[in-house]
Amino acid sequence: MPPATTGPATFTGSEVVPMDLNAPGTTSGAPVQTALANIQQLWQGALLDVTTVATTQTIPAGVTFYALDGAQGSALTVTMPAVAIDGQIQKVICEAATVGVLTVAANTSIVTQVIKGSPGVACVAGTAYTWRYNAANLTWYRV
Repeated sequence: MPPATTGPATFTGSEVVPMDLNAPGTTSGAPVQTALANIQQLWQGALLDVTTVATTQTIPAGVTFYALDGAQGSALTVTMPAVAIDGQIQKVICEAATVGVLTVAANTSIVTQVIKGSPGVACVAGTAYTWRYNAANLTWYRV
């Protein structure tokens, strides 16, 4: 038996998990097809604790949990990652920060994304907002 190994201490957001795709009604003996799912599609990935005060911030690639922690200004615009993965789940957390008006914007630097349900309200400590990305129409849907 091979020795046990441990996984990484932290996620980078670029890890993948193999998944077998079995269609209902397939005959036995048919070859199993395998696909890779990015861990961000499974609501895993890196957490970034943001203490920088700014009026605009962009979520880096590979970050699933974007936590606003510390003093923030009266208004803050957080822009979604430039490269998004179909099914990616993105969470913006008002950890200890209170922002007068929090706007979450789609990223348009590589492709023109769309966002549904930007809060546009105060980001009070203990509040969180979540979106899921649909690559077919380049849209972030608030869930």
